[in-house]
Amino acid sequence: MTSLVLLLALLAVPFAGCGPGPELLQSAAVAAAAAGETDRVAAWAEEAERRGAPSLQALRARFLLGAGSLEEAVAAYRGAPAGPGREGLLQAIFATALREALQQGERAVLEAGPLPAGGGGPPWAAPLLRLALLSPDPALRAAAARGLGVRKDPGARALLLPLAVDRHPFVRAAAVEALAEMEPAGTAAVRAGLRDPDWTVRVAAAAALTRAGDPGALPVLREALAQPDPSVRMAAALGLAPLRDGTAGSLLKARLADRDPYVRVSAAEALARRGESAGREALHRALEAADRSLALYAAEILAGQGDETPRPLLAAALADEAAPAVVRLYAAWILGRLGDAGGAPVVATYLTAAESSLRLRAAWTLGEIGAEAARPALLHALADRDPGVVAHAALALAKLAGRVPPAEAPPRPLL
Repeated sequence: MTSLVLLLALLAVPFAGCGPGPELLQSAAVAAAAAGETDRVAAWAEEAERRGAPSLQALRARFLLGAGSLEEAVAAYRGAPAGPGREGLLQAIFATALREALQQGERAVLEAGPLPAGGGGPPWAAPLLRLALLSPDPALRAAAARGLGVRKDPGARALLLPLAVDRHPFVRAAAVEALAEMEPAGTAAVRAGLRDPDWTVRVAAAAALTRAGDPGALPVLREALAQPDPSVRMAAALGLAPLRDGTAGSLLKARLADRDPYVRVSAAEALARRGESAGREALHRALEAADRSLALYAAEILAGQGDETPRPLLAAALADEAAPAVVRLYAAWILGRLGDAGGAPVVATYLTAAESSLRLRAAWTLGEIGAEAARPALLHALADRDPGVVAHAALALAKLAGRVPPAEAPPRPLL
C-alpha cells in the first residue's frame, strides 16, 4: 500500500492540478519519511502545501537533519507551526549541531555547562560524549569525562578507564571523578588515584572517596591543604565538606586564614555546607571584596543556599556596561539560581557578540535561568554560523519548553 501511495504521488508532482489532492500527497510524504526517502519527503510536502495542505515543515526538518543538512533543517524548524511536532525537533537539532561542534574540536560546547543528565528519556548526548572521549585534545577529553560523570552513564566505563591513566593529569582527574559517580567509589581506578604522582588527581580521588563516606582519604586531603598550588588547596577544602568529624572542621577553619582569597572562600563554602556559621559569615564578608570575581564566587555559593544577600552585588554587576561580558553573564546566572530571570535582557545582547564562546555561554545561560522572554532571540540564534551556539540555543529552547530540566549543579563559569 505504501509503495502505491508513493507511486501515485510521484506521478502527481509533474502534473500539478491533475493528480491526487493535498491529503494524499501529505500521506505520501509521511510514508516517504518512514521509508527514509529524504528527497521525496521534501518534494511531496512542498507540493501538498502548494495545494493547500497544512505545513509539514517539522517533518521536512527532521529528514533534512537525517541527511546532514543542519542549516536547512533549522530553517524548516523555524518556519514550522507551533506544536509538539515542532518542539520535538529540538533534541535532533541539538544532537546534530553538537556532533558538528565536536568534530570541529570545539571545547566550549562541553565546557559551557553540563549536558542533559541521563535519567530516562532519549539519551541526547551520551553517544556524542563518548565520541569526544576519543578526541586528541586533552581538554575536550576531560570535559567529556565530566559530562559522562554528570549523566552517570555506565556504558562509558570502558572508555573512562584508559583516561584514568592518561598522560595529562587534568584528564586523569576528570576520569577518576566520573568513574566515582557511576560506580562504587571503592573501585581500583579511584583508589589508584590516591597514589597518582599529581596532586590534582590525588585530591579528586580523595574527594570522591570522602563523598562515599570513606574516612580513609582524610590524610590525603589534610596533606593537600598544605600544598603550594592554590587550586589543590581549594579542591581539598571542598573535599573535606562531607566529613562530619571535628578534625575536618578544624582544618577548614584554619584555612579561613589562608594566604589565597579563593582558598578562603572555598573553605568557607565547605564550612557552610556543614552547617557551620563561620562559613556563612566568611562568605558574607567576601561579598565586599574589591576583586569582583571573588565577590561573585561567594555570591554564587550563597545563592545556591537560597541566601538573598548577594542581590545588590548582582544588580550592580548587571548594570555595569563597562564590566567584562563574562562577569555580567555570571551575575545573571547567579540571579537565576535565586529564581530571578531579570538578567535575561542583558544576557540576550551577547547572542550577537563577535566571540562565539560568548554567544554559546549566553545561549546556555538563558536556558538555565528560564528566560521565556528570550525565546525569540534564541530562535534567531539557531541560525548562528557556529554549531556549538546552535546546539546550546536548541538546548535552551528545549529547557524553556519543559523537555529538559536545568542542570542541578552547573560548573562555575570561568571569569
